[in-house]
Amino acid sequence: MILEIDVGNTRTKWRVKDQQRIVLRGVQATADISNALQIDMSVAVDLSSAVMSCVANSQLRNGIIRQLETRFGIKTKIAVVSERVGSVECGYETFGALGIDRWLAILAGFQRIAGAMVVIDAGSALTVDFVDEFGKHKGGYIVPGISMMRDSLSKGAEGIRLCSCADDDPRVPGSNTVEAVFKGCLLSSVSLIKYLSEDKSSTLVLTGGDAKLLLQYLGQSPVYVEDLVLEGLSVAGVQFKTL
Repeated sequence: MILEIDVGNTRTKWRVKDQQRIVLRGVQATADISNALQIDMSVAVDLSSAVMSCVANSQLRNGIIRQLETRFGIKTKIAVVSERVGSVECGYETFGALGIDRWLAILAGFQRIAGAMVVIDAGSALTVDFVDEFGKHKGGYIVPGISMMRDSLSKGAEGIRLCSCADDDPRVPGSNTVEAVFKGCLLSSVSLIKYLSEDKSSTLVLTGGDAKLLLQYLGQSPVYVEDLVLEGLSVAGVQFKTL
């Protein structure tokens, strides 16, 4: 069985696959893993290999690699960005500078859509990537995610408190500062996505921790994929390195 791991800045997700069937999955706060330098693999499984996408620091990445080698006797392959995978071509001038999470999301999205698309990963940062109908990556945008925007306000402006007002309609102005901050940050993300996806010929593909929250306010029926980055690890032609 194959272990697939996506180490993000906020969350770390993993799943175990037997052929194409997912038999186990888990998610942890990356901050918790940073303390122990290992993921919670308390369930006994027979792993044959592991592949990883990691945007966190090398100490955390190497700790997970050591854990898997010690416990399961397997090497972990680390996904890297390449100039091209199949018909998908990286649009960065220096392809290695593109984040591996963005690259894997692009590959998995194109494998699903096989056409023009806008890939949104709504995590700690909100990333937007454009791909044309031929698989050419046209570049993208990176802005703070909802939580990062709220955190920056609380740190930079005295007296601002944080809370989640997810049950309140953000299109109704906040009646206090806490609501105003949450709704303003949420609508900033929604407005950016709507502005950048005005071209209805492109399919909107949405993933990330805040994706379900954003889905409620995006009208063009985006394709939501919970594990888009993990899916990218299985795309034929992805390049890996072993440390």
